[in-house]
Amino acid sequence: MRAMVILASGWTILCLHAHALHAAGPAEDVPELKPLDRFAGSWTGTVEDPEFTSKSEVTWILGGKYLQQKYEFNDGSTGLIVRGYDAQSNDYVMTLFDSRGISLLMRGFWDEPTKTLTMNGLLGDRSVISKAVFVSDDQFDWSIRIEERNGQLAGENKGTNKRTAK
Repeated sequence: MRAMVILASGWTILCLHAHALHAAGPAEDVPELKPLDRFAGSWTGTVEDPEFTSKSEVTWILGGKYLQQKYEFNDGSTGLIVRGYDAQSNDYVMTLFDSRGISLLMRGFWDEPTKTLTMNGLLGDRSVISKAVFVSDDQFDWSIRIEERNGQLAGENKGTNKRTAK
């Protein structure tokens, strides 16, 4: 990563070159990131209702340490997901922000035999379980389950994403 410091009128400005922000793939010094490379590329998706669709672009950022997904649904809502791996806790991590005001922090694990990323988090006082199952290199099925504190189902959604470009 190259950086340049500019001093101007008492202000210090740190300028990072653009190539330092994006990466071609996962950082080689963190082998646990390799499974996340399956998400990289351009995707279209459908939610249980085929009229509800999405588009997303997924790229490696910050030297290949994190995967950034920008998405948009056909209702005009947009969002940002950042995925990575926390070596201190040995967890995969995911942060989601969307234009409806939802933010979500999740931790989870990768299961290689089933090619499944399972994430768990809290949305207010409700539990959220998210799964992404890669049925092929160019398709993953996902589900989100929201449960009340007592374990009762509060909401559930499922969908499929198909790769349009790598």
